[in-house]
Amino acid sequence: MGFVAKEDLQNLSRMRLEDAKILLEGERFSACYYLCGYAVEMALKAVIAKNFHQNVIPDKRFVNDIYIYSSTEGTRVVYPGS
Repeated sequence: MGFVAKEDLQNLSRMRLEDAKILLEGERFSACYYLCGYAVEMALKAVIAKNFHQNVIPDKRFVNDIYIYSSTEGTRVVYPGS
């Protein structure tokens, strides 16, 4: 299985956001909403990917600390150590 480079994830995010803008202009709100979520997902993966190295298993705490869930604030993605 290959890997996806951080730059590829960033490009995918930008492309999906451009697609979402076109859908918004066409008043296709549900589809726009979906693609915006997809763009955010790719952008988050790009941020996370810059902290990983191919063929290196990350520290378990790093992986576990990426997402924080709070019943009052919802789920957040944080940069560990910040």
